[in-house]
Amino acid sequence: MGGAGGRGDSCGGATARAGMGARGARGARGARGARAALAALAALLALAAPAWAKRRPRWLGVASADTCSYAATAGGLEVELPAAALAQAFAEAPGREAAASTPAKLAAAFTKRRRRKRKNVVVTAWDSAGDVESAAPVYFVGALAGAEAGEGAGASMRLRLEQSAAQAQASRAPPAGAPAAGGAVPARRCSVFFDPLACTAAPPSPCDPLR
Repeated sequence: MGGAGGRGDSCGGATARAGMGARGARGARGARGARAALAALAALLALAAPAWAKRRPRWLGVASADTCSYAATAGGLEVELPAAALAQAFAEAPGREAAASTPAKLAAAFTKRRRRKRKNVVVTAWDSAGDVESAAPVYFVGALAGAEAGEGAGASMRLRLEQSAAQAQASRAPPAGAPAAGGAVPARRCSVFFDPLACTAAPPSPCDPLR
């Protein structure tokens, strides 16, 4: 009986050792598989790195003013910032760089003559009457057809936007009965956001006016 028990214990131990060996083999294979996957990922990243390095950086622009005015035109609207409190250009990720600019530099960089290359612009503003904190802003979307701006950091800026039917529909019009003077509607806390420019390292670059 004792011998049978001994043989049972021996068989049980062998079975346990076999199970541990199988698990160890699977673990080793899993580790080798993980290392192979990491090596493949590293190779893929190495192959993609030159393409990412050649990708042209994209810069956006923003201008804001304490007050502004806007007026509807036949094909869109005109927006005027009498004194820009902020004019800045900044890069998209991963760079996230930012550079102080001027209204004149933004106008020169983002205004395109060819219609198909025109940059979209978003204008946000609050009605000049009422409580700014509780009111919703009005905003307009349009393609930048023309811009005039003075020199200097706090210069004025006038933008001419063309709107498609979709852009006009996406815009939020001012409330009915908004005050107007000569067709222009005064507003407060106005901001203008310019669509990104794709820059090139070698001149001439679309971003040269921003530098």
